[in-house]
Amino acid sequence: MSNNKFLIACLLVYVVLTGLLVATVPMGHAPDEMAHMEYAQYLAEKKSLPVFEPKGANASGYEFHQPPLYYALVAPFYLVSESAAPYAGRIISLVCGALTIVLLWQGLGWFFPNENTIRYLATGLAAVWPMHIAVGTSGGNDALSGLFCATMLWAVARMVPRAEQGTATWRDGALLGLFFGLGLLTKSSALVVGIIALGGTLHLMRCSEKVSYVPVAAAVAVTALLGGWWLVRNTMLYGDPLAARIFDEAFTKSSPSPQTMMAITGVSVVEYIRAFFVILFTTCWGFFGGPNTAIIMLNPFGTSGPKFEAFTALPLMLVPFLATVVALWGYTKWKWQEWKQPVLPILPKIGLIWWGLAFWAVTLVLFRFNLTYFQAQARYMHPALLPMCVIFALGWREILGEGRALRVFAVGFGATLVVLTLWNAFGWRTLV
Repeated sequence: MSNNKFLIACLLVYVVLTGLLVATVPMGHAPDEMAHMEYAQYLAEKKSLPVFEPKGANASGYEFHQPPLYYALVAPFYLVSESAAPYAGRIISLVCGALTIVLLWQGLGWFFPNENTIRYLATGLAAVWPMHIAVGTSGGNDALSGLFCATMLWAVARMVPRAEQGTATWRDGALLGLFFGLGLLTKSSALVVGIIALGGTLHLMRCSEKVSYVPVAAAVAVTALLGGWWLVRNTMLYGDPLAARIFDEAFTKSSPSPQTMMAITGVSVVEYIRAFFVILFTTCWGFFGGPNTAIIMLNPFGTSGPKFEAFTALPLMLVPFLATVVALWGYTKWKWQEWKQPVLPILPKIGLIWWGLAFWAVTLVLFRFNLTYFQAQARYMHPALLPMCVIFALGWREILGEGRALRVFAVGFGATLVVLTLWNAFGWRTLV
C-alpha cells in the first residue's frame, strides 16, 4: 500500500469509528459536555465572554473559566438550531482528531524519512486508539486543544530539515507562534506543550547549519500577540493568568481531595494509587465507556471487588496491557541502544527528545492535578498523543522486528481496539 493510501485508510477508519460514537452516544454522555455547550450558547446569546464564579463543580457555568476559541466556533450553530448545535460541537472535535492524525503522519516523515514502519505503526495506532476516538467524539475543547498541541509538535519536526539546511526564517517561528497563541485561546494545557515546542525550536536553531534566534523571537512575539490578552484578562479578573486559583476555590467545595477520598473509602495510599492507574488504564483503552462507569464496574475503592458484568471485559484487558508492557520494554531497549551507538542524525534526535519532553511534561501536569482532585482520565494525556504513538511504535518494532510478527501483532491489536470502540458504541454508549 502506498503512503498516501495508508494515510487515507487510517483517516477513513478514524472518521467511521468516531462518527459512530457521535451518533450513538447520547448527548451529555461525554465529559462535561453540556457545560461546554452552555458556554457556547452563552456566547451566541450574550455576544460577550462569560465571567467565572466559584459556585462548585456541577454548578451552572462551571466551564466559564475556559479560553473562548472552541466555544466561538460552536456559537454560530446555536443561532441556526439549538438542538443541532451540540452535534456540530462534536463534529468539530471529530475534524480536529482527523487533522491530528495527518500532523502525526507528516511529522514522522521528517524524523524518519527512510523508515515507513514507524509512520505506519504510529499513525495506525492514532486512528484506532479509543482515547483519541473518545476525545474526537466529545463536545468540548479537548480535541481542539489536542490539535494545537499536535501542530506545535509538528512545527518542531518541520524545523528539523530547515535547521539541517540552514533555511529557517522568522516565518517558521511565526507559524509556531500562531499555533501556540491559538492553543492558549483553547485550553490552558496547551501552555505546557507550547513551552516545550519553543525549547525544541531554540535547541534546533542553536544546532542549525546557520545559527539564528530570529524564529524563536518571532514565535514568542506572535504567541504574545494572539494569546497574551487572554492571560492579561484572567490576571485582571481572577488574580492569575490561568485562573487557577479561582478554579481551585470552586472545585474544592464539591470535589473531594485525595486525602478526603482515602478517609471516606478507607483505602491506603498504595490502594489509592492503584485505583488511579486502574481507571487511567481503562479510560486509555476504552473499557466501560468512561471513568465513572469504570469506577462503578471495577469498584477500586471498595472491598467487594468488580461487578459481575465487569468480568466480561477483564480477559480482553490483557491485550492492551501486554501491548503496553512490550512497547515500554522495547522503547527502553531502543533508547539504550541509541545512546550507546547512535543511528539517528543529531537534529532528528533533538526533535524527538523534545517530543519526549512534551510527553513527560503532560504526564507531570496530570499527576500534579491528581494531588488535588481524583481525575484518572486518559483524556488529560491527549495533548501528548503524538509522542505517545511514537513511543509505542518504536517499542513494538524494537521487540517484534519488521517482519511477519509485527504485521500480525499490528492487525490483531488494531482489531482489538476497534472491537472496544464498537462495544462502547453499541454497548456502554457513554464516555463518562
